[in-house]
Amino acid sequence: WALELVKNRETKEPFNVKAEKFGPGPLMTVRVASEAMKNGLYVAAWYDTLVVAPPLIIKEDEVDQAIEVLDKALEIADSEAEPTDIPASRSSEFSN
Repeated sequence: WALELVKNRETKEPFNVKAEKFGPGPLMTVRVASEAMKNGLYVAAWYDTLVVAPPLIIKEDEVDQAIEVLDKALEIADSEAEPTDIPASRSSEFSN
């Protein structure tokens, strides 16, 4: 799975562009991935995309725990996103 992080959900403007990878501060994806890692979830940061690749033997309760950690880490991007009428996609809002 992959999640693209954008600053503006309407225009799809990214938080960062590839050239900023070598800039002074961390990319938004790195900030979110670092926060997730602090809470035990590894996601790979790739420019404007977070790559999620759980093992095939993952259990349902582990998926639920990972989604909770990821949702919490995504609050970093949510706090800096531009407000739009387009809702964020959050996996924890989906029901079984």
